[in-house]
Parts: sequence; structure tokens; C-alpha cells
Amino acid sequence: MKKLLVILLAALMLCSCTVSQRTDPASTEEPETTQASTEDLENTVDRYIVANGKKLYPEYVLEVNGRKISFAEFRYNYLNEVYAMTKSLSADALKTFWTDEKEELCLQNAIKSIVIDQAMPEYALNNNFALNAIQEKQIDDDLQTYIDQYGKGKFDQMLDTYYCLDIATFRDFNCRSYVLELIFNDMYKDDDPYLAWDDAKFESYCQEKLKMSFTDYADKNYLRAKHILILFESGENTESHEKTLEKINAVYEKLQNGEDFDALVKEYNEDPGVATNPDGYVFKEGVMVDEFYKGTLALDFNSYSEPVMTTYGFHIILRLPLRDVDRETVKEEVLFGTNSDGAYFEEFGKFVEAQKASYEPTVVFNPELEGLIKHDTVK
Repeated sequence: MKKLLVILLAALMLCSCTVSQRTDPASTEEPETTQASTEDLENTVDRYIVANGKKLYPEYVLEVNGRKISFAEFRYNYLNEVYAMTKSLSADALKTFWTDEKEELCLQNAIKSIVIDQAMPEYALNNNFALNAIQEKQIDDDLQTYIDQYGKGKFDQMLDTYYCLDIATFRDFNCRSYVLELIFNDMYKDDDPYLAWDDAKFESYCQEKLKMSFTDYADKNYLRAKHILILFESGENTESHEKTLEKINAVYEKLQNGEDFDALVKEYNEDPGVATNPDGYVFKEGVMVDEFYKGTLALDFNSYSEPVMTTYGFHIILRLPLRDVDRETVKEEVLFGTNSDGAYFEEFGKFVEAQKASYEPTVVFNPELEGLIKHDTVK
């Protein structure tokens, strides 16, 4: 299973906005700088609020159950909300869009988004889910890889330009994603990957979601096959392949003369994947090249094909029935999915949404920022 960390970060990036112009185009003056509170000076991009013509660097914007939400995290949510509200507007419409009511709506939507995002971190804290030193180091090493690849200044600028993020908040989101993975693994993977659902619940899911029993689903949608692959000779392809065809026909003749399929696999096969799949490949439509899938589907169990050409070369395919161990592989795919889209992820998503829906924290806005948050003041 791919790491939740990777999937959640990808989702984060895909859902984030690109805000290429966050300054007021009518303003030509550079505000004075005044330090209201400390800012992480490791960032190379200047991020601030304009207040009375001066740059303000607030330590925090609001508190959620006593946890201070940094300006950087607030800024990420707020600028994304600004973008969401204005992305479809023309330049003329934008000139008259921002009213006091729209400014307040934008602020409240950003605050709501921030508050909801605290539900799972607080759940993790209350239930003793925390990263250990090794996991923290892995996150820092991955972050350092990005910094080394792009250079710190360029990486910080890239985060800001494309995602409205700074390095520290980017790291924090990585940590949250990793903690989500810990919670998921605790619910579904620790000790026994199928412990979370008993057979009755799994079968009920299959009937409801797949509209058939699990066994029928597996046998209808998955195939198992061994094959002998002869790769195209140098210079040959699907259009010109005389030498390759001659080689595969020689192997096919040996099969017809009664020689053992597995013995011929060992002697002639040129697919390195066979070494790690000695009992054959288990696959559904779309996993293998189409010619291989259709060639397998056309066979009866325990029968082999004539040479089948694909973009790799020529195959002789032996179709085999699914075994119980193969169905266990299919079961894992149903539960975990192939791209974090399986039954467990579906249920876990509902669990996360339920935590967010029931989350009712105490929220306190920083009184020093009252009236200062506007679409053209957050930079």
C-alpha cells in the first residue's frame, strides 16, 4: 500500500491554489517594517499583514482549544479562500467585488477551515498518537532533500507561489499526514491486516458495493496466468519480427510435443518478473497490456495459447484457476485499494469526517488583529 503521507500530500497540492499576485495592484508604496512579534527568520519570503502602512508579523492569528494557529497556517487557508472566492471573476468584476460582508465571509470561511483541520491532530493528541524520533527524522530528511534539490530560497519561493505555504507549515502538514497514517494503521493494519472487519462485515460490503459475493467478484474480475515471453530481437518490433516469431514458434512446437510448460518457462522465458511470481500473475483488466489480458480471458483453465504478440514481444500464455491464496490478494486489494481507494480508506474517510463534524473547540481570535485581516492586507 502506498503511504498515506504521499497520497494526502498529493491531495493537498492538487487542492491548493496558485496565487500569483497577492499585493494590491493599485499600491506602489512599500510599507515600513515593524516587528510586532517573532517570526521564523529561516523563511526567505517576506510574509506579513499590512497595518497602517507598516508590516506586521503576528505570532498567531487565533487559538483553537488553546493551540495558537500561526500566521503562516492562517495565511495558507486565508489566501486559498480569497482565491476560491475570486477565481472566476473578470478584472472588472473584481474591482467592485470586495464589500465588508465579503471580507467577513472570507475571513470566517478561512477560520472554519482552520478549525476543522485541527480535529484530527487533536484526536491524535488525545489518543496518544505521536511521531517517534525515527519518523520525525524521516520527515526532516525528506524535507532536506527538497531543499538540497531546489535551494532553500527557491524552495521557499516555490511553496509560496504555488501553495501559499512556508517551509515550517509544509513540514507541519507532512507531520499531520504521517500521524493520520499512524491512526489508519492502528485501525486497519497493525498485527492483522484483516482484523478490522470480520468475514460477515466484509461480505456485506461486497454485496452492497460490488453487488455480488466476494468469491464471485474475484472469479469474475481477476485472472491468473503464467507465460513464456520472448522479447523482440534487436531491431524488431510489432511490424517486423521474423527472428522473434521463429523463436517463439519453436517453443510453441515443444509444448505441442508434450514438453512441460514450467520447464520451458525456466529455459526460454525472458520476463524477469516471473522470478518473483513463480505461480503466475494475478490481475484484472487494465493491469496488463490489453493483448495479454484478452489472450488470457479467451482461454479455458489449464490451457495455453498460441503465440500472442504485444509491444514487448511474443507470449505463450497458460491460464490457471484462482486459488484461495490468490483470492486473499484480491481481498487485500478490495480493502486497501490500488490508489488508497479501497474499503478501509472509504470507511476511514467517513471516520475523519465524523471527527470533524463533532469537533466543537473553543476558538479565540487574536484581538490585536481585529479589523486588520483583508484580502489586500495579507501578504
